[in-house]
Amino acid sequence: MLFVFLSVSLIFSFALPIGSLSDIQSIQNPLLKYVRETVGAPEAIDPATNYESFGSGLNELIYETLVDYKGNSAIEFEGLLAERWNVSPDGLQYNFTLRHDVTFHDGVHFNAYVMKYSLDRMVIMNDHWGPAWMIQQAVLSGSVIMGMDDVNISQAISFVTGGAFVVIDEFTFQINLESAYTPIISTLAYQVAAAVSPKALVENIPADYTTDGDHYFGQLSLNDWFPGVSDTDIRRYLGLAPDWVLAKSGVVPSSPADSENSHDWMADHAIGTGPYKLVLLDSGTKIVLEKNSEWWGTFAEYSVDEIHIKDVAHTETRITDLLQGDADEIHLSTADASSLLNVSIGTLSFGNVLPEFLDIIKSHKRTTFSNMFLGMNLNRSLPEQYILEDINSGYDAGSLAAFSWNNTPGPNFIPSSPNNPFTALAFRKAFAYSLDYASLIEVWSQGFAKRMEGLIPEGMLGHHNTLIEQEVLPSFNSDTAKELFRFVNWTGTINLVSFISSYREVILHMLADTINALDVGINVNVLELPWALYLDAVRARELPIFFLGWAPNYADPDDYIRTTLHSRDGDYATKISYFNPTVDILIDNASRELDPVLRNETYNTIEEIAAADSPYICCFQSGSYFVVRSWIEDFEKSGSLNPMSFMPNFEHINKVGNYSTTTADTSEFSSETTTTESIVDGTSGFQLSLILIMAVSIVKYKSRLYNKKS
Repeated sequence: MLFVFLSVSLIFSFALPIGSLSDIQSIQNPLLKYVRETVGAPEAIDPATNYESFGSGLNELIYETLVDYKGNSAIEFEGLLAERWNVSPDGLQYNFTLRHDVTFHDGVHFNAYVMKYSLDRMVIMNDHWGPAWMIQQAVLSGSVIMGMDDVNISQAISFVTGGAFVVIDEFTFQINLESAYTPIISTLAYQVAAAVSPKALVENIPADYTTDGDHYFGQLSLNDWFPGVSDTDIRRYLGLAPDWVLAKSGVVPSSPADSENSHDWMADHAIGTGPYKLVLLDSGTKIVLEKNSEWWGTFAEYSVDEIHIKDVAHTETRITDLLQGDADEIHLSTADASSLLNVSIGTLSFGNVLPEFLDIIKSHKRTTFSNMFLGMNLNRSLPEQYILEDINSGYDAGSLAAFSWNNTPGPNFIPSSPNNPFTALAFRKAFAYSLDYASLIEVWSQGFAKRMEGLIPEGMLGHHNTLIEQEVLPSFNSDTAKELFRFVNWTGTINLVSFISSYREVILHMLADTINALDVGINVNVLELPWALYLDAVRARELPIFFLGWAPNYADPDDYIRTTLHSRDGDYATKISYFNPTVDILIDNASRELDPVLRNETYNTIEEIAAADSPYICCFQSGSYFVVRSWIEDFEKSGSLNPMSFMPNFEHINKVGNYSTTTADTSEFSSETTTTESIVDGTSGFQLSLILIMAVSIVKYKSRLYNKKS
């Protein structure tokens, strides 16, 4: 093959100088292959059960959902498998008009029956450790399934025929909600709502699945699933063989032991409609995807044909591979960022590539939706091992307000607790003023983060961007902290707790050092516990301060605010015993509001109330970055910097520079290309001459194509 290509190359081999060979050699891996070196491996990648970022990133490339985020925005949405949709005035019904030109990687045609099969399957599998709850919580009768430990066949039939997901016609699909829930669109953009190939599922049914409905592993029959639809049409719409036995649907409702109903084949195989197909999944070693030539969408002009994701444990190896050109992109932790990037805190160039690497690599920075904050425990009593008041303390709990919303003495006045000074609003604010946020961000992330401004992250609907400016949210001020501590007049010892060898310990020491230096009669210690004992204390809700963090399940403020502030539904709110009835009502109203302007205003109001109540110390919103070779272009406008993306959008990225070419013109060359090392090592003078001739001709041809493109 190489000889034939060289013979053709000789026709074009006399126009460019030999020195252009360096341009070819600077790209070590083939032009049409993207090598991504990272750390770790995905868990089961079945969209119905996968609930971790690595697997979600793979699924973004392989599977598709009805809707997706538009570009780098997490506020605007666009149709993906759906061309358009509309919502009923009461917010209970969503009607989607589906694309007609979508096929799965196995040739099955996408339609409304396939979409119903996919979403119903996810709900009735009911993986308690997975992401199904995002959809279950909202759709008609979904919460009933979500509350079950075991879903039997009759209950599964009741759900799939109960109207949550409805086929109107072949390309019109309807979703009905239990009550209005505007964030449903955000949940549908997560891969849990991806369309899966029925053919792939039924042709790879696990051996322990039976068709006996009384058996724990009994499959839900497609006849029961689609009543009124002929056997012939069911097979046709789902892409099944003409003689397929419809009792074998490949779907088993949840069993008493979670994961017993998981489809084993789907754990490490995937058939979707997305731009790339899964070719190899060797967890802990390498993952390979190849371009889906039948994809309905439009690839970037010089998008890659293959993606190789390698698990490379050592940072030094990843950096070397990037600089030598053996990798197009690498994972680089903030602790190792200074090897390639400027990490001087407070400079405009922060995060940019170091001068010596400017011609080799690029850094693309983005803000994530991951927040780190501290919850202050408002339980009426805490164990003396963590809070011990001095006998001469002047703390008068009955005169101090617990919340900002009811701080005037009277019949409804809620005072602080005599057994826990953190129930006093002024005491919580004093702690919030005692944290040096700038130093914290520098120590924790070398500056790859920003101060949290409220509980809703920047870039999401509802974010309030003036809480710090208006001094509603405390900033570091030891003088103000001192005044508030003296006003509360509680003296004694507070033991803050972290687990051994944790970065969290740094935050606690910052607080302790500041407060101890104020000389207000408070002695703050930092204790270390083994992980198991630390978790026991957290579960018992005994600690004065909890470390809390939140990364989004879906890009909607309800995912943050309900968790942190709703006294009934909020996991974190109940953990710290935060209660504000006005906030509860506002949260419920905001989740039902269809008007984005009104939703934004409501969440701004909630943030203002929460900041005034000060149940949390808002620390930082994490940043992240991608480090890639300079020949990778259009990264920013590909949508890869969207905070909800776990993987670059390779279909919209170009691997070009002065080396651009087309798939059709280089398929033969790319299949025979080796790295520079293998070309040079042990190569004879005659072979080098042939290589030089070939390189010159390729440079000429590529230059012609690139100039034409420009």
